[in-house]
Amino acid sequence: MLALVAFNSAFSDSVAMQSNAGRVYYAMGRDGVLPHYFAELHRKYVTPHKALIFIGTSASLLAIGGTLLINYLIGNSISSLLFDTATGSVVSESLGTSFQFLTTLALFGLIITHFLLNISVMTLFVRLKEKHKGIYNLIHITEHYVLPILATAVFIFVLYESVIPPIFPITEAIAASVIYLAFAIYYAIRIKITKPEVARRAGKSVNLVEEEKLAR
Repeated sequence: MLALVAFNSAFSDSVAMQSNAGRVYYAMGRDGVLPHYFAELHRKYVTPHKALIFIGTSASLLAIGGTLLINYLIGNSISSLLFDTATGSVVSESLGTSFQFLTTLALFGLIITHFLLNISVMTLFVRLKEKHKGIYNLIHITEHYVLPILATAVFIFVLYESVIPPIFPITEAIAASVIYLAFAIYYAIRIKITKPEVARRAGKSVNLVEEEKLAR
């Protein structure tokens, strides 16, 4: 029963995260950061179906490939993983270790996202130059500066504790995440250099006209 509850929780989380990721890819495709392929909406369901298909396929391949890789690294054969019983030691060890590897990949991405969100909140209100009086100024400073700084500090501590001391497969997951992050930074810099007009308008507009028309 506990395994069923855990499976249901993991499945629900993965659906929610993939749905969010599909919307992000849709917005990036709409703004020109990614190919326009990702910005197409389904005529009936008004969803970014191509982005969702890409996300779902990529996530499935990553899950299967990650499991096979971890299974190899811990010294188990593919045949033993496929033909051992579900409660056997090989399956339990492989799937448990793979789960740690894959969830760490996701958590690292969430931590980096929170870093960027906290910085964005502070940057936004610095640019807005809002001024308040009395207790409202204290609330403004607390909500838009103090809390983002505290949240960032907490996540830095969590990230540090995840990396030090090195432990398998957490360290390998962090290393893979850093490689992906480096690629994302390279891609962003390349877009800024080769498509400066796209970089300037990216993320600064929300256009729901097309979706609203399809929803009618």
